[in-house]
Amino acid sequence: MSQVGSAPAAGQIHDYSPGITESGLFWTVAVPPEAVAFDSDLASASYRQTDLDLVDAFNLVNALAGGPEVPGRVSFVVEWTATGPGEPMRNEAHGFTGEFREARATVTWSGNTSDSSYISEPAATSNSIFGFIGRERNGVFSS
Repeated sequence: MSQVGSAPAAGQIHDYSPGITESGLFWTVAVPPEAVAFDSDLASASYRQTDLDLVDAFNLVNALAGGPEVPGRVSFVVEWTATGPGEPMRNEAHGFTGEFREARATVTWSGNTSDSSYISEPAATSNSIFGFIGRERNGVFSS
């Protein structure tokens, strides 16, 4: 089975995720440094993964309940292009500072298991609703 394009919101039949670790951490994977790229002026950024091993738990409820799953693999490219100026942000109470720019995001994605294969529409067809590029620092700081 192979499909290309958008999937209906109802009737979820695949849920690719890294699974849930024994510590309870979920939906999180270590990102190799070469998977992420960005301009120092925050004009653009990208996140790319090729053949990332995940599991397909078929739907969110099953994934959270630890139900049946099968090995899966996904590849994707997410690209952000800044559309606005940099905006500094600082929150002394929470020890947070950063600079962020509004951005347009595009995505291409593919995923497969031994029984199925899915490919998204091209990145140019992405409908970006909300995106930011930024850098931040959190914790204790004095400047």
